Amino acid sequence: MKFLSPIRQNKKRLIAATLYGALIPLSLAPFNLYPLSIISLLGLLHLWKNASAASAALSGWFFGLGMYGAGVSWIYVSIHDFAYTPVLISIITTLGFVGGLALLTAAQGFLYGRFNLHRASLLTFPALWVLFEWLRSWLLTGFPWLYLGYGMIDTPLSSFAPV
Repeated sequence: MKFLSPIRQNKKRLIAATLYGALIPLSLAPFNLYPLSIISLLGLLHLWKNASAASAALSGWFFGLGMYGAGVSWIYVSIHDFAYTPVLISIITTLGFVGGLALLTAAQGFLYGRFNLHRASLLTFPALWVLFEWLRSWLLTGFPWLYLGYGMIDTPLSSFAPV
Protein backbone atom coordinates (compact mmCIF):
# COMPACT_ATOMS: atom_id res chain seq x y z
CA MET A 1 0.00 0.00 0.00
CA LYS A 2 2.90 2.29 -0.73
CA PHE A 3 0.77 4.40 -3.09
CA LEU A 4 -1.36 5.51 -0.12
CA SER A 5 1.58 7.02 1.78
CA PRO A 6 1.15 10.55 0.30
CA ILE A 7 -2.46 10.49 1.49
CA ARG A 8 -1.48 9.38 4.99
CA GLN A 9 1.26 12.00 5.23
CA ASN A 10 -0.98 14.87 4.07
CA LYS A 11 -4.24 13.85 5.73
CA LYS A 12 -4.99 17.28 7.26
CA ARG A 13 -4.15 19.12 4.03
CA LEU A 14 -6.37 16.81 2.00
CA ILE A 15 -9.28 17.13 4.42
CA ALA A 16 -8.87 20.92 4.27
CA ALA A 17 -8.75 20.79 0.46
CA THR A 18 -11.96 18.73 0.38
CA LEU A 19 -13.72 21.15 2.73
CA TYR A 20 -12.53 24.17 0.75
CA GLY A 21 -13.89 22.55 -2.39
CA ALA A 22 -17.23 21.83 -0.73
CA LEU A 23 -17.64 25.56 -0.04
CA ILE A 24 -17.88 26.40 -3.75
CA PRO A 25 -21.45 25.05 -4.26
CA LEU A 26 -22.58 27.08 -1.23
CA SER A 27 -21.46 30.25 -2.99
CA LEU A 28 -23.86 29.56 -5.85
CA ALA A 29 -27.67 29.50 -6.05
CA PRO A 30 -29.79 28.79 -4.05
CA PHE A 31 -27.48 29.66 -1.12
CA ASN A 32 -25.74 32.66 -2.74
CA LEU A 33 -23.04 32.92 -0.07
CA TYR A 34 -20.57 34.37 -2.56
CA PRO A 35 -17.84 35.24 0.00
CA LEU A 36 -17.39 31.49 0.49
CA SER A 37 -15.98 31.16 -3.02
CA ILE A 38 -13.32 33.72 -2.20
CA ILE A 39 -12.49 31.95 1.07
CA SER A 40 -12.40 28.64 -0.77
CA LEU A 41 -10.00 29.83 -3.45
CA LEU A 42 -7.75 31.55 -0.93
CA GLY A 43 -7.63 28.29 1.01
CA LEU A 44 -6.69 26.36 -2.11
CA LEU A 45 -4.05 28.95 -2.97
CA HIS A 46 -2.62 28.58 0.54
CA LEU A 47 -2.47 24.79 0.15
CA TRP A 48 -0.68 25.13 -3.20
CA LYS A 49 1.82 27.72 -1.99
CA ASN A 50 5.32 26.21 -2.14
CA ALA A 51 3.84 22.75 -2.77
CA SER A 52 5.49 20.28 -5.09
CA ALA A 53 3.71 19.40 -8.31
CA ALA A 54 2.57 16.04 -6.91
CA SER A 55 1.35 17.54 -3.63
CA ALA A 56 -0.51 20.35 -5.42
CA ALA A 57 -2.08 17.85 -7.81
CA LEU A 58 -3.23 15.62 -4.95
CA SER A 59 -4.70 18.51 -2.97
CA GLY A 60 -6.25 19.83 -6.19
CA TRP A 61 -7.90 16.46 -6.79
CA PHE A 62 -9.32 16.42 -3.26
CA PHE A 63 -10.50 20.02 -3.73
CA GLY A 64 -12.27 18.87 -6.89
CA LEU A 65 -13.78 15.89 -5.07
CA GLY A 66 -15.24 18.26 -2.47
CA MET A 67 -16.46 20.76 -5.04
CA TYR A 68 -18.02 18.32 -7.48
CA GLY A 69 -19.09 15.83 -4.83
CA ALA A 70 -21.13 18.50 -3.08
CA GLY A 71 -22.16 20.35 -6.23
CA VAL A 72 -23.24 17.62 -8.62
CA SER A 73 -24.75 15.05 -6.28
CA TRP A 74 -27.98 15.52 -8.26
CA ILE A 75 -26.35 13.42 -11.00
CA TYR A 76 -27.02 10.37 -8.83
CA VAL A 77 -30.72 11.24 -8.68
CA SER A 78 -30.87 11.67 -12.44
CA ILE A 79 -29.14 8.37 -13.09
CA HIS A 80 -30.99 6.35 -10.46
CA ASP A 81 -34.48 7.83 -10.35
CA PHE A 82 -35.01 8.89 -13.95
CA ALA A 83 -32.88 6.36 -15.84
CA TYR A 84 -33.98 3.55 -13.50
CA THR A 85 -30.40 2.40 -13.00
CA PRO A 86 -29.61 0.14 -10.02
CA VAL A 87 -28.26 1.87 -6.91
CA LEU A 88 -24.75 0.41 -7.09
CA ILE A 89 -24.28 1.34 -10.74
CA SER A 90 -25.66 4.83 -10.06
CA ILE A 91 -23.20 5.33 -7.20
CA ILE A 92 -20.24 4.05 -9.21
CA THR A 93 -21.19 6.22 -12.19
CA THR A 94 -21.59 9.33 -10.05
CA LEU A 95 -18.30 8.74 -8.22
CA GLY A 96 -16.53 8.20 -11.55
CA PHE A 97 -18.00 11.41 -12.91
CA VAL A 98 -16.96 13.39 -9.83
CA GLY A 99 -13.50 11.83 -9.82
CA GLY A 100 -13.07 12.56 -13.51
CA LEU A 101 -14.04 16.21 -13.15
CA ALA A 102 -11.70 16.48 -10.17
CA LEU A 103 -8.83 15.44 -12.45
CA LEU A 104 -9.06 18.88 -14.05
CA THR A 105 -8.44 20.55 -10.70
CA ALA A 106 -5.61 18.08 -10.10
CA ALA A 107 -4.05 19.02 -13.44
CA GLN A 108 -4.39 22.66 -12.52
CA GLY A 109 -2.58 22.03 -9.23
CA PHE A 110 0.11 20.03 -11.00
CA LEU A 111 0.83 22.89 -13.41
CA TYR A 112 0.80 25.40 -10.58
CA GLY A 113 3.34 23.38 -8.60
CA ARG A 114 5.43 22.21 -11.55
CA PHE A 115 6.15 25.63 -12.99
CA ASN A 116 6.51 27.40 -9.62
CA LEU A 117 3.59 29.68 -10.43
CA HIS A 118 3.28 30.68 -6.76
CA ARG A 119 5.90 33.38 -7.35
CA ALA A 120 3.34 35.51 -9.18
CA SER A 121 0.22 33.88 -7.76
CA LEU A 122 -1.96 37.00 -7.95
CA LEU A 123 -1.72 36.70 -11.73
CA THR A 124 -1.15 33.01 -12.37
CA PHE A 125 -3.74 31.50 -10.02
CA PRO A 126 -6.75 33.37 -11.48
CA ALA A 127 -5.47 32.89 -15.03
CA LEU A 128 -5.04 29.16 -14.48
CA TRP A 129 -8.49 28.94 -12.85
CA VAL A 130 -10.17 30.68 -15.79
CA LEU A 131 -8.25 28.55 -18.29
CA PHE A 132 -9.40 25.35 -16.63
CA GLU A 133 -13.01 26.54 -16.34
CA TRP A 134 -12.86 27.24 -20.07
CA LEU A 135 -11.38 23.77 -20.70
CA ARG A 136 -14.15 22.22 -18.63
CA SER A 137 -16.69 24.03 -20.79
CA TRP A 138 -15.26 22.42 -23.95
CA LEU A 139 -13.83 19.02 -23.05
CA LEU A 140 -16.13 16.07 -23.70
CA THR A 141 -18.95 18.42 -24.81
CA GLY A 142 -18.52 20.56 -21.69
CA PHE A 143 -20.11 20.68 -18.28
CA PRO A 144 -21.49 24.15 -17.51
CA TRP A 145 -21.97 23.71 -13.78
CA LEU A 146 -20.23 25.27 -10.78
CA TYR A 147 -18.59 28.17 -12.59
CA LEU A 148 -17.55 30.79 -10.05
CA GLY A 149 -18.86 33.62 -12.22
CA TYR A 150 -22.43 32.39 -11.72
CA GLY A 151 -22.17 33.16 -8.01
CA MET A 152 -20.97 36.71 -8.66
CA ILE A 153 -23.81 37.85 -10.93
CA ASP A 154 -25.83 39.60 -8.22
CA THR A 155 -22.89 41.00 -6.27
CA PRO A 156 -20.92 44.24 -6.40
CA LEU A 157 -18.13 42.26 -8.11
CA SER A 158 -20.25 41.80 -11.24
CA SER A 159 -19.44 45.32 -12.43
CA PHE A 160 -15.74 44.42 -12.83
CA ALA A 161 -16.34 42.12 -15.80
CA PRO A 162 -19.79 42.72 -17.29
CA VAL A 163 -20.85 40.52 -20.16
